[in-house]
Amino acid sequence: MRATRVAGLILLLTAFPLRGASPEIPASPKEPFLRLETGGATAIISAMAFSPDGDTLYVAGWDKVIRAWVRDKQSGRFRLDAVSFRVPTGSGLDGAIAAMALSPDGVWLAAGGRMITRQESGTRDVGLIVDTEEGGYSDEMHQDRGLIYLFNTRTLEARPLRGHWGQVLSMAFAPSSPGKPNLLASTSQEWDPKNRKYTGGVRLWDVDKGEEVGQLLTLPDPRNTRPGVSVWHTGLGRSQARVGLAWWDGVFRVWDVERKKDAL
Repeated sequence: MRATRVAGLILLLTAFPLRGASPEIPASPKEPFLRLETGGATAIISAMAFSPDGDTLYVAGWDKVIRAWVRDKQSGRFRLDAVSFRVPTGSGLDGAIAAMALSPDGVWLAAGGRMITRQESGTRDVGLIVDTEEGGYSDEMHQDRGLIYLFNTRTLEARPLRGHWGQVLSMAFAPSSPGKPNLLASTSQEWDPKNRKYTGGVRLWDVDKGEEVGQLLTLPDPRNTRPGVSVWHTGLGRSQARVGLAWWDGVFRVWDVERKKDAL
């Protein structure tokens, strides 16, 4: 069983550059780079989540890796699993994971943060300072930054959710509900191309179909904070849900997805 899972992980890693040829995912740098594996996190830990049965702990952070710690049935201790999930990485903080969430059924593991963008300087390139507020980023690059990666913890499949126009800051799944898909809410620092400024955004996703259900993009700029977010159902329809948001300005908001408005 362990050998099968490791083989699946290798396929997952090699799939990223191949899919990067499409506009959906920017490709990782082709050149190899030195990486130190210490058997644990090597940078700031930003998110953790337990599986529904409590036997697996997922840990993510600025080292751009999601590691799984599995409880040993005999000793009761958690041991680092051979399988880890990795997003495409770049230099510096490009690829750093700031938010992670696990679906109530334990199948979908969502990760987001400061994802890499196409056309950025790599580790072997001459540096270039670009003022993003003066149009240095293209529309595609802003959307690259806000990519959410979904990992299937059973099949090791990986696919993206593309929609945010800036780095993802926090995420949460709605509780399971009979007849409804897995719903994921995500907050971000969104670039507003019309007004040429950053705003706060929140989007609701149907993870099973990989589709956006709704969006609210009129919140104050979160300024790289980590907004609190929670989701609950209000009916049987896919968009019948509300999202609670604790923002940096001290205001708690409730977004009614179906009615497409927020209320204080």
